[in-house]
Amino acid sequence: MSYLIRVSLPDVPGSLGQLAEAFGMVDADINSVDIVETSTDGTVTDDIVVTDGPYAETEEVLAGFWIVECESFDQIG
Repeated sequence: MSYLIRVSLPDVPGSLGQLAEAFGMVDADINSVDIVETSTDGTVTDDIVVTDGPYAETEEVLAGFWIVECESFDQIG
């Protein structure tokens, strides 16, 4: 599942890297970063799209299923 997160960070080298490391600790991946605003107070506001883990959610994959009762694989089809 993907999430859009708006963050305000100090506009200094390494601050986005620290955030990326924190996301990585919980198996989340950053898909994109867009700069929304650079403020005069020394902060930057970013929109970050994050995916929560390297797996697909069940509801994203499972659209439906069939139960097939048979005695052998040869009967399927």
